[in-house]
Amino acid sequence: MNSNKMFSASLGVLMTNQAVWNTILKMLSAVTSLKGVIASIMTVAQVQEQTSKGITIDKGNLRATILEKIMAVIGGLKALAKDTNNQQLFQDVNVAEGKLRNMSEGRFISKVQFIIDLANDNIADLPDYNVTATQVTSVTTDAAAYVAIMPKTRETITLVKNATEQLNELVKKGVDVLAIIDSFMLTLKQTSPNFYAQYKDARKMINSGTRHNKFTGKVVKGNVVISGATLKIVGEDKSGMTAWNGEFEIEGVHTGKFDVIVNDGVTEKTIHDLTMRRGTDLNYVIDLAA
Repeated sequence: MNSNKMFSASLGVLMTNQAVWNTILKMLSAVTSLKGVIASIMTVAQVQEQTSKGITIDKGNLRATILEKIMAVIGGLKALAKDTNNQQLFQDVNVAEGKLRNMSEGRFISKVQFIIDLANDNIADLPDYNVTATQVTSVTTDAAAYVAIMPKTRETITLVKNATEQLNELVKKGVDVLAIIDSFMLTLKQTSPNFYAQYKDARKMINSGTRHNKFTGKVVKGNVVISGATLKIVGEDKSGMTAWNGEFEIEGVHTGKFDVIVNDGVTEKTIHDLTMRRGTDLNYVIDLAA
């Protein structure tokens, strides 16, 4: 994340000039604390990224597999309904792939299970329409796996939220530690002007990069909110994940224009040229179906 890069820039200057300050015990303590903050941020950020990506990718891949299989079953059932003039059956299975793809996960799996039940009711006739019992069993197994993984998304959202809170606290701690180091650097301004200038340059980069602007909003597909979608700010180590209601929140986005990549495990979309104004937050609804 950007904050850690910023802290690392200051630490790099400090360690290059260690001989100047290593006899100041309180300075040594502050630098040790800064190293600890940087290491902790890296650990928590890695856990956050791996946790959010793993479940989202697994669930997205499984949903894509189920969609492909269930559409084949739907095709067989529709053909059977037409040949037997079974209007009720045709109405029950007359669902477009796009509509099924954009359903919330709860509605999606309910519809899939409903179609599986219809397939089992007509299993004796379906081989004539290129749908075998093995195919129906396969999609049934995949649907059960999807039901099992659904709660993990909510667990993941909680884990990511906790990790984000930890990161925010670590960043605050890092800022406090740098404030302590700043006070000692003032005492070195006259005796070590080159070191002081390098440090100030690093701190200028940090100060110019640190923004408390917040990017918030919601991810949807048409009228359906999308939970578990990941968002990544292009060119920065800043990311987020949508909650059960499709809402997201990403702290510390730079002012100016930026792009964000959104992925729900099925669809990936890049939103270009969003604008974050200094001192304000940006709220934006992202429609993956648009």
